[in-house]
Amino acid sequence: IETNSLTAKTNVTSKTNAKHWAVIMSLVFVFFTGLWFVNTSSSKNIDALPQPVEEKPEDKKIVVTQSKPQTTPAKKHKKKPIQPSAPVKVAATQAIPQNIAADCPNDMVKIAAGTFYFGSAKSDPDRNALLETFAAPHTATSFCMDRFEYPNKKNQLPQVNVNFIQAKSLCEAKNKRLCNEVEWEHACKGPQNIIFPYGNIFDPQICNVQSSAIQAAGAYNRCKSSMNIFDLSGNVQEWVEQKGAFESNKYLVKGGSFDLPGWASRCAAKKEYTATITKNNLGFRCCMSIDKEEM
Repeated sequence: IETNSLTAKTNVTSKTNAKHWAVIMSLVFVFFTGLWFVNTSSSKNIDALPQPVEEKPEDKKIVVTQSKPQTTPAKKHKKKPIQPSAPVKVAATQAIPQNIAADCPNDMVKIAAGTFYFGSAKSDPDRNALLETFAAPHTATSFCMDRFEYPNKKNQLPQVNVNFIQAKSLCEAKNKRLCNEVEWEHACKGPQNIIFPYGNIFDPQICNVQSSAIQAAGAYNRCKSSMNIFDLSGNVQEWVEQKGAFESNKYLVKGGSFDLPGWASRCAAKKEYTATITKNNLGFRCCMSIDKEEM
């Protein structure tokens, strides 16, 4: 009985050991199988990642070539001499273009370049909202202007009953031109930006306004601007080289006249007439550009 019991125990132990070895071998198999799977997956993932690109000598050459266009122009610009856009002085044998002077003739006044307020103030009760722009800073270049209304002679009556085309031709015949609106208003207001050429308060005794007849140029010796231009207020209206705001065949006139009210003689005031119209109170004066090299 004991022998049978021992034999039975031995058989149980052997079976148990066999089971244990089977379990161990299974675990070992699973471990190595998993290890192989992990190594295989990692290798694939590593291959899928973007690999650093090894910098080749050819790549370095390309980089250097691309940087040249950025540096080369700067070096050339420094070495290249600056060329003047125009001769510094007009040659003795070179004719000055028409309507451009090296300096102003004796019968004209040089108006220096400067900034002034072009237009009329919002607070001006006499402002013509249809034609006059709101006052704003404007820079005018230097130019020459006739001291008196055409024919620009003191103690002579200004010429009237001329249309825009005739006035323009008469100025050009003297190697001059009609003044433009900005020039005319700049000469009238001066750097003080005054309303009338003589000040900010209307005075019917200073200039020939609200009267019965045209007077000779310079007859009202106080009727001049700070730039010493006479009769910009009253006497006769003056054509300027500026088209009207509403019709292309109309041009502006400035300054008022002897038979118009005071508001029309303000520096900012203006009217517009057809280019072919003539009036017994409508004249003009001439201007001339200044050679920029001599400014």
